[in-house]
Amino acid sequence: MDTYGAAVKRLAVKHGCLVVDTQAAFDQFLAYYHSSYLAWDRIHPTPVGTMILARAFLEVVGFEWGASHKD
Repeated sequence: MDTYGAAVKRLAVKHGCLVVDTQAAFDQFLAYYHSSYLAWDRIHPTPVGTMILARAFLEVVGFEWGASHKD
C-alpha cells in the first residue's frame, strides 16, 4: 500500500489534485483496534470504516468540525 499511495500522491501533485491518504487514516485507527472493525470481509467497509474514510475526506477539503452554520 505504501508504494501505491506514493504513486497516487505523485499523480495528485502532478495534476494539481487533492489526495486523501486513506491508509494513514486507517493506520491511526489500527494502532488501537483490529482490522475487522474496518472491513469484516477485508473488502467492503463497515460503518466504522466508512466514517474514517468520510472524516479523512472532509479534513482534506477543509471542513470545519463543530462550526456553526447560519442559513
